[in-house]
Amino acid sequence: LGERDIVLLQNHGVVVVGNSLEEAVLRAIALEEQAEWNLLASNFGSYTSIPPASLQRARVSSPAGPWKYLCSLVEEQSGK
Repeated sequence: LGERDIVLLQNHGVVVVGNSLEEAVLRAIALEEQAEWNLLASNFGSYTSIPPASLQRARVSSPAGPWKYLCSLVEEQSGK
């Protein structure tokens, strides 16, 4: 993958990696959500891409906070 964390494979899906399982899962979730937003935005015509500086800030954030939040949602759904 080189310096990339996500690779889209034509007709095969996606490969997502991270420094931990949590990081890889969060990237996969973020990718799916972004794809949904892009599809919705495309229904309204052209849209503006996210500026590279904003993307960089998002990439350096820690996965600990969102991971704990997602785990709490799973626990709620499973009744723990």
